[in-house]
Amino acid sequence: MEIDRRELKRQAREAIRVSRPSFWVVTLVYLLMTTGVSTLAGLLVPAPDTGNISLPALFLSILLSLYSTVVGFGFTLWSMWTSRKLSPGLGALADGFSVALLVIMTSILIFLHTLAWSLLCIPVVWLVLIPVLLSPGLSFLVIPVLIAGIMIFSYWVSLRYALAYYLLADHPDYGAFAAVRRSVELTRGWKWEMFKLAFSFIGWELLDLLLYSLALLLVLVQGGFFQSLSLEHYGDAYMVYQIILSYPRSALLLLLASIPVKLWLYPYRSVTMAGFYDARLRLQREGFVEMPPL
Repeated sequence: MEIDRRELKRQAREAIRVSRPSFWVVTLVYLLMTTGVSTLAGLLVPAPDTGNISLPALFLSILLSLYSTVVGFGFTLWSMWTSRKLSPGLGALADGFSVALLVIMTSILIFLHTLAWSLLCIPVVWLVLIPVLLSPGLSFLVIPVLIAGIMIFSYWVSLRYALAYYLLADHPDYGAFAAVRRSVELTRGWKWEMFKLAFSFIGWELLDLLLYSLALLLVLVQGGFFQSLSLEHYGDAYMVYQIILSYPRSALLLLLASIPVKLWLYPYRSVTMAGFYDARLRLQREGFVEMPPL
C-alpha cells in the first residue's frame, strides 16, 4: 500500500484555503507567538559578547524553547483539525497549554531517544568512513563527513517520532511514553515515504532560506553595522550573528524577510503532514494491524 503524496498535498491546499479564519492569519499569530516572542526576548536579554555563558540568557533560552514547543503543539492541533475540515480557529494555538506538561514530557522523550541513537551511531559511522577518508588527500574530510553522517542519521531517527504529537493530540490520555512508542510503530517501514513527503517542500524551504539570507546580507553590508563591530568578532560567525540580532532594526528585518513564504509554507507543510498521519491510520485499520499495548 502507498500514500499518494500529490493527493495529500492537493487536499492540504484545499483545506487551508477554505479554513476560517484564514490560514495566513493563524500562521501569522503563530509566528508572533514563537519567533516574535523569541526575537523580543533576545533584544531584552541579549547574549553576552564575551563568548561566556550567561545564566539569565541560558534560562530564558530553555524557557522559550519549552514555550515554543507547547505553542507548536497548538499549531499541530490546528493543522490536524484543519486537515479534517473542523474549522479549529485561532483558539487551537492556545489549546496546547491545557496539556503543556504532556507536550514537554513528549519533547524531552523524543530528544533523549534521538540523542541516544545518535550517540550509538558515532562508532558505526567512524568505523565505516574513516578507513576511506584516511587515504592521502582526503583526511581533511574526516570531521565534516563524520558530522554530516551523524546529522543524517539523527534526522532519519527523528522520523520515528514525527507522529508522536499527532497521537498525543488525538489521545492525550495515552501519555508521553505511549505516544512516542506508537509513533515508532506507525512509522515503521514508512520513513522513506515520510522523507520523500518532507523533501517535496524543498523548493519552498530554499526560497525561505534565500529571502532570509538576502536580508542577512543586506544587514552585513550596511557600513554603520560593520563599524560598530570590534575586530575580534569577525572570526566568530555565531558571535557576529548574535550581535546582528541585538540591533532591533536588524532583528526586525530578519524576522520579516521571509514571512510571506512562511505564511504559506508552514500551514501547507503541517496540514499535509496531518493528512499523512490520518492516511497512515486508515491504512493500519484496513490492514488490521494492531497497535502496541498501552
